[in-house]
Formats: sequence, C-alpha cells, structure tokens
Amino acid sequence: MVRAALAAGTVVACQAGTTRPPFVPLPESEHGEIGLNQPNRDSSVVRVTRTLVAALKSDSIPIARVHEFDGFFDSGWFDAKTLQPTSHRPIGPNVVRVRGWVDPGKPGFSKVELETVYVPVADPSRPPRDLELAAPPDHPVVKRVAALMKDLLKKYGDPAEQAKIVPAAGGPPLKGAKGAKPDSTAGKRVVPQKLPAPIPAKRDSAAARDTTVKRDSTIKRDTSGAT
Repeated sequence: MVRAALAAGTVVACQAGTTRPPFVPLPESEHGEIGLNQPNRDSSVVRVTRTLVAALKSDSIPIARVHEFDGFFDSGWFDAKTLQPTSHRPIGPNVVRVRGWVDPGKPGFSKVELETVYVPVADPSRPPRDLELAAPPDHPVVKRVAALMKDLLKKYGDPAEQAKIVPAAGGPPLKGAKGAKPDSTAGKRVVPQKLPAPIPAKRDSAAARDTTVKRDSTIKRDTSGAT
C-alpha cells in the first residue's frame, strides 16, 4: 500500500511539473520522425523543438509560447488570413491554433506531431478542448503546416522510410519497385494475329449418288405414265 501511494504521488508530481497540456494531439495531426543528431544517439527533443519553432516562424506562423525541455509549443489563436495573433473570440475556421509535441523516438530521431484546430461553436458548458476540431485538409493554414512537415521530413527524415514503396493492397507491384518485372511490351506495337480460314465441309458423295438415283427414277416413272 505504501509503495502504491508513493508511486501514485510520483506520477502526480511528474504531471504537475510538466508544461504540456493534459490532452494529447488530435488524430488528424501531421506526424513524423525527425533526426538532427549523430547516428546511434538518441535525438535531442530540445533541438528538434527549436528547429520546428524556427521553421514555423520563418513561414509566418506565430508562436506564443515554447517549452523546449518538455517538447511542446503553442501558437495561441491567430487570424488564418493575416497570420497575426488575435484577441477575437475563436469561433469559426478563420481563427485557428497550432500546437506541437516532440517526443523521443527511435535512436537518432524524435516523434513530431503538429495539430491545427479551430472552434466551430461556442458552448460555455463544455471544456474548451472539447470544442476544438481539426481544421480540414484544404484549410490554408493546414496546407502550410503540412508542406512544412513534408520539407522537414525530406531534409531530416529517415531515408529508409522515404524509400519504401507500398503498392495497393492486392494489386501488382508498382513499376520500378523491388520485385517488379520489367514490362517487355512497353513501347511496342501489338499486331493482331490472323485467324486461319475455316475449312469447308466435305460433301458426302454417297448421299449425292442416292439423291441422283432417286431423282432419275422419278423422272422415268413420270415419262412412262405420260406415254
């Protein structure tokens, strides 16, 4: 019982000491792994957080507060058109907020998650976080954040992950992918093959003779009747 109580107290103390919010990023967040340190060493959350904040600021995304050691930063509410901080009530997609989480990942890399949220309606009876929704993919700020993440992953991401080519489920391997066979018919004109002419059926000579005999005998009977 004493150990359980001490453990619970330690967890509470750790949660109280962090500057991160009590909630986790939304599932629609941009995410990836970024490495800035030498190989075979754990990535520095501080360095990755600092790099992300600098990249966002250079792209005119305002950042209101940064906690490098906790791997967290927040833009505060800002106007989606002017990209300037605003004190207006955050209602509707014209006012958004960007948050970022950085956590230790595999050796040499850090996990990054960036969310862009807005508040569709006002409801004082509910906690503010419950009212936030992920901005749609075609939102201009979401596009900026997604493009920034793509550039960072291209520059600092794992080359092995970027080189992976995953074909559609149940479909053939993509051209150029590992295991794909070269297309030998590419660029060649396909000439349709001519089908052989049908062989005419042979006439039964015995049947022909029978018909001729019957016809001749009939003619003879008619002739004899006429005389």
